[in-house]
Amino acid sequence: MLRWFVVGVCLCALALGCTSEASKTQPVQPPQISPVDAIRSALQSVAQSGQLGSEGLSIQENIQKLRATDAAKADALAADYQELEAAGADAAKVKAKAQEMLGKL
Repeated sequence: MLRWFVVGVCLCALALGCTSEASKTQPVQPPQISPVDAIRSALQSVAQSGQLGSEGLSIQENIQKLRATDAAKADALAADYQELEAAGADAAKVKAKAQEMLGKL
């Protein structure tokens, strides 16, 4: 009998907790990261590892976003990115090119 009473109290507390004012709050928007900051972050990772992995896609996407605000910088970074891709599996070349690109940001 006591067990059913405890279960009933828990269910009532759960029902009341789910309908509280907390459920009426505004959603939180994630912080907006600028294309330059996103490129910088990806290039720092590449410069450390010497490998162009999934960061490559992020760099390309953010270069396209940057084109809307600073076309000249985006064009320069796009040309450098082609060279970064061409460096392939040579970790030393990849690291050097990533460092060079970081200097242009």
